[in-house]
Amino acid sequence: MSGPLNALLDQDMPADIVLKSGIIKAHPESMFQVEETHIAGSVEKRRREFRAGRSLAREALGKLGIEACAIPMGPNREPIWPAMITGSISHCSSIGVVALGRRSVYEGIGVDIELDKPLPQDIPELVYTKQERNSTQGSSGIQNHDTLTFSAKETVFKCLFPLLGFYFDFKEVTLGFDTAERRFTAHLPARIAQQIGRSQLVGHYRITGGYILTLAYLKASEHQEQSPCYER
Repeated sequence: MSGPLNALLDQDMPADIVLKSGIIKAHPESMFQVEETHIAGSVEKRRREFRAGRSLAREALGKLGIEACAIPMGPNREPIWPAMITGSISHCSSIGVVALGRRSVYEGIGVDIELDKPLPQDIPELVYTKQERNSTQGSSGIQNHDTLTFSAKETVFKCLFPLLGFYFDFKEVTLGFDTAERRFTAHLPARIAQQIGRSQLVGHYRITGGYILTLAYLKASEHQEQSPCYER
């Protein structure tokens, strides 16, 4: 890893989650034809991002001792990982990021990267709950708090959607930020909490070099202890 993400993937991130980042550049066609079928009709930018993400993902899988394999795309555009792995992929500008962990340790992992700049004017109203808007207005000390909130909720969605199998609105999740520890807590609605056996998730964020990176995860041990009757 090199460039502006060096400081993003630093200490205090979970040691058993593999985080891999890299510059998005042109890659040859994948050796796995199933991957190429997903981008056959895509524009060049999309093909470049998709191939770069899969290449980073295979590097991350290698860190977990898993040989190079196809990473197809599911019906909701989510990556389909080997059975023993969970994780996610994110792209932003010229940067790609992958976060992976073992299912024996994590039920779900979400990662997101965004440019550290304001969101388009109409987007924050689709992201914030009324409680968040009242509690964070001008008080967080984070310049682009709207973008951080969007990114954190994106990681929560990416972490939980494969487990839930249904969509949920960003406004259903309420966030609280600990700026000293660079962490956030996501408070979940009842319809999600009942499914996963937990009412909240804890995540991490980093802001540096013009980027915002967020990471959310659900630990398998916590999940099993708090919801012994959970079934997929």
